[in-house]
Amino acid sequence: MYNLPPGLFPDAVTSYTLSESGLLTVSLPIQCFLGSGYELVYHPKVTGIIRNGSIEEIQGMESMYFHFWFWVRSIRADLLLDDYVYFDLGWFTRMVPVSLFDIVPSCNHGPPVSLDSLAQDAFTASAGIA
Repeated sequence: MYNLPPGLFPDAVTSYTLSESGLLTVSLPIQCFLGSGYELVYHPKVTGIIRNGSIEEIQGMESMYFHFWFWVRSIRADLLLDDYVYFDLGWFTRMVPVSLFDIVPSCNHGPPVSLDSLAQDAFTASAGIA
């Protein structure tokens, strides 16, 4: 419908809403990790503005790139002209083959070290909490 591959979100999605303005809100029961050549973390709430071929202003999704976690800012795909999905990570754009998103993936609920967990660890250490 929006010229995006079907496997951008995992099978653990419990609900979603899409407003007339394109605001997409996706809910998951817990944090979800996908790691099969395109490591992604989905937080329990992911939001963004969906348009033809893109989801912009994303909040609640991270991607690993060069062994570091970055917030995903937007996702672009042009299924008619290109064989890649592009993840905007701020200073970097990650190209992932669209074939990896042909099917809806299953979540791994393992404990990846994401940006939120790093921030929590830093807060705990600075507050002297054991």
